[in-house]
Amino acid sequence: MNFQVRVAIFAFATAATLHAEDFHRILKTGNAPHISVSTGAGYVHVMSSDANEVQVTGHVRKSTNNWGWGAGNAEERIRQIVSNPPIEQNGDSINIGRGHDRELQRNIVIDYDVLVPRNATVEGRSGSGDVRAANLGGAFSGSSGSGDMEAVNVHSFVRLDTGSGSIHVHDLYGNSLLKTGSGDIEIQQSAPGDVQAETGSGSIRIRNVNGAVRAATGSGDVEAQGKAMGDWKVVTGSGSIRLELMPNSGFRVDASTGSGSIRLPQVTGTGAELNKHHVVMSVHGGGPALKLQTGSGDIEVR
Repeated sequence: MNFQVRVAIFAFATAATLHAEDFHRILKTGNAPHISVSTGAGYVHVMSSDANEVQVTGHVRKSTNNWGWGAGNAEERIRQIVSNPPIEQNGDSINIGRGHDRELQRNIVIDYDVLVPRNATVEGRSGSGDVRAANLGGAFSGSSGSGDMEAVNVHSFVRLDTGSGSIHVHDLYGNSLLKTGSGDIEIQQSAPGDVQAETGSGSIRIRNVNGAVRAATGSGDVEAQGKAMGDWKVVTGSGSIRLELMPNSGFRVDASTGSGSIRLPQVTGTGAELNKHHVVMSVHGGGPALKLQTGSGDIEVR
């Protein structure tokens, strides 16, 4: 399912009739508030609107892991949470998901659908759920212990971190810092910005970049396409590296592979070192530095 479809489903779910285990609150704010959303084992979905208000819809349910101390009175604690949601506001600073003692939320899951002003700065955190945001004018940071991360049409800095999930970023208008312990990373930019992407074991795909790149994976392929307006450093322990630059781009390349081939554009360059597994040369008069390294994979620049 693509993100546009998910956004439509998200918008529908936010406007749907509330169930007994749901709560809904509207908080008046300025046009650029700071909003923090936290949940232990649920999802966090954030979208923007043109209104100077924050709409919070919480979906409260028992955890599927109902074992353990404190599970027996879950229904009563759900009613308490719904009647008094964990929402705190201090002017244009709003904290969602904090303020209740941990005992009250034991074996309870809260999913959050949040509508925010377009220029809001947002932080989203989940212990083991997905975190997604769309159509934000302010910066967005998200983290999860074991969930997927997604950001679409964010017009500022994006920082996403997950322990074991995938990261997808599309239509980004700014810099990004993306990290996952074991998952794929995919990013597509719509404006200049630098990219930092790191995964312990997964592939990295970068599209339409117009800036500097730092990409590293322990075991996966790396593909990057765009304009090198800064240095690019790409490292993989066991995977291939494929770069596609703008036509006639000038750059300095230092490419090395332990057991693979190296293929560069068929142009005249000045080489400091040329052999099967290590190439150092300038192409089209030089320019930004491309530092490319793989332990066991091919390297291709075109």
